[in-house]
Amino acid sequence: MIKKISSLFFCFAYLVVNFIIFFNSYVQKPTYEFTSIWYIISGFIFAVLFFLFLRQKISRWLWLLPLAVMALAIFSVPTTSYDIFRYLFDGKMIASYHASPYEVLPINLPADQYSSYFYHIWWTKIYSPYGPLWQLAMVVINFISLDKLWLGLAGLKIFNLAGYLWSAYLIYRLTGKKQLAYLFLLCPVLLFNNLATPHADIFIAALLLSAWYVQKKELFGVWLGALAGLVKIYGWFLLPFWCGKKNIVRKFIYFVITGGVSLLLLKLILGFKFWPMIRAAFIGGSGGGMGRGKLLIYDFFPWLSSAEGVMVSLIIFLALYLFIYRLFWKGKISDIGAGALASLLVPLLLLCLSYPWHFIIPLSFMFLWQKKIAWLLIAFISFYSFLAPLNLAWAILCFAVLIIFIKLFGGIYKNLSFIKNTGQKGQSI
Repeated sequence: MIKKISSLFFCFAYLVVNFIIFFNSYVQKPTYEFTSIWYIISGFIFAVLFFLFLRQKISRWLWLLPLAVMALAIFSVPTTSYDIFRYLFDGKMIASYHASPYEVLPINLPADQYSSYFYHIWWTKIYSPYGPLWQLAMVVINFISLDKLWLGLAGLKIFNLAGYLWSAYLIYRLTGKKQLAYLFLLCPVLLFNNLATPHADIFIAALLLSAWYVQKKELFGVWLGALAGLVKIYGWFLLPFWCGKKNIVRKFIYFVITGGVSLLLLKLILGFKFWPMIRAAFIGGSGGGMGRGKLLIYDFFPWLSSAEGVMVSLIIFLALYLFIYRLFWKGKISDIGAGALASLLVPLLLLCLSYPWHFIIPLSFMFLWQKKIAWLLIAFISFYSFLAPLNLAWAILCFAVLIIFIKLFGGIYKNLSFIKNTGQKGQSI
């Protein structure tokens, strides 16, 4: 009885907090203080719900909560990032100006309903870092929306909703646990940075999860993994873990063939020049954080914004990546666990440690990992839903408060030791 009442209370509180956040996006432009406080509260309530429902059977009425918060996110105004306007602007650039976003800077084109939102920031001074598959999707959305801003926003949100629901479905199919898919749909990092303010990362996650789901069909799985990198280049970082330890050469040949053919088809459809597309995707997709203003890592280590600092960041990334791969190769960690940890390195490579949407891919794999360390990382990351350097410090503090809260006011924390590390269908975890 007490558990049911507490579940109802926190579900209602989570709905109210999300309503306040999303409704405020219409009333006024959110201030830093307002957004930080409410996003932290939302993360705290989700973390409590996460440990409440982790082993609980999800009844039908409980599914009303993710439906409600997703609807609120869909109908809210984007507030956490201007990336969505760059997405839509790239689609118009290709469809209307017949220009390549890999060769033409936004600042060289007339300001319009999209670019006016990001004309005051660094977006106008870099080529598009997004892959050709994502550009094709933006051209389609631009065509369907008739180049109207509000229709474009609605179309992109519905598009991301499809990727979100597909990812949740794959998590359920791979684990056999509805509660994990349920909690994935409630995660504030995903709600705020995928539905309220759409980002491309959810489709990288969806394609990689799909590759894992069809792992026994090597050619199809490799092709799905290759497509993930054509959304953004770092989608390819997890493929070595997918390939496993058998038939690596054959899978690599499949990757070269399927990726090359897909890239060639996209080039022909969109009419891009090959090398500018490759250059922009690799440089922009892997190091685009250099011109992005003052981020958390630069506040403490300004030297990292220099060319030497970028090289140091790359070396650290490669060292950690190879260390994780070595653990995977020796059988000390599963393919899913290695993928979850390796995807956490992406923000390091991007030099964007204060961008919460770069945790969309790690979160997707942590829900599959089913280890206590994964549960704790999910709870910790859930506090970090808003783009602000100080929020990372707040996340650390609030996570410590959460653990104390759980320790003092419930037996939920104790239940962690009884979580069975059940395996996935067809592979180890």
